[in-house]
Amino acid sequence: MRLAALLLLGGIVAACNRVPPEPSAVDAHIAPPSSSNSDVAPAMLTSAATPAGSAAACLHAMSKDPPPAVSAAPVAMCPKDPTPNVRLRTTSLQVGKNSLEVEIAETDAESEKGLMYRTHMPEERGMLFDLHVVKDHEFWMHNTCIPLDMLFVDASGTIVGILENVPVLNDEPRSVGCPSSWVLETNAGWARRHNVHPGDKIELPK
Repeated sequence: MRLAALLLLGGIVAACNRVPPEPSAVDAHIAPPSSSNSDVAPAMLTSAATPAGSAAACLHAMSKDPPPAVSAAPVAMCPKDPTPNVRLRTTSLQVGKNSLEVEIAETDAESEKGLMYRTHMPEERGMLFDLHVVKDHEFWMHNTCIPLDMLFVDASGTIVGILENVPVLNDEPRSVGCPSSWVLETNAGWARRHNVHPGDKIELPK
């Protein structure tokens, strides 16, 4: 009996001292899962399904005033790109009345890297993430040195929310609280400079 009690006590102590597993060392532009789906409440949310081509059931409205401007990280602080020669396919993308030349991140590896390690991006360039899954996606700025706008887009091409002036080298997961299946990243402030808002349409690639 005493031996059984000692074994039970030892098991409890071992369980209490167990160290949680370390997070994956793989850098990911898409944020790892958090305890909540979103830290942003959508401005409009309905439970009805959204027929293809109709207005989005969930839109996160932009604030009247933009968030504070943010600066790019000094080049010396930006981590070095371990795969500098990897190139993504590009296409021209119509965003409202504006045209962007975008790289398309289609695979998990491409989405994980995203715009990490970049120190500059021309004004009329961006990156489009094909996420393949409809949900409230969370993104972060791990190893990302240029401030960004993040435009979350549903399967019909409707922009359901925009995160503006997202700060660099920041591991905080961010979302708009609305389901999406695509995310377009542009330079910070691009959406307001080009009069792009939630509810506007993007002509998604075939």
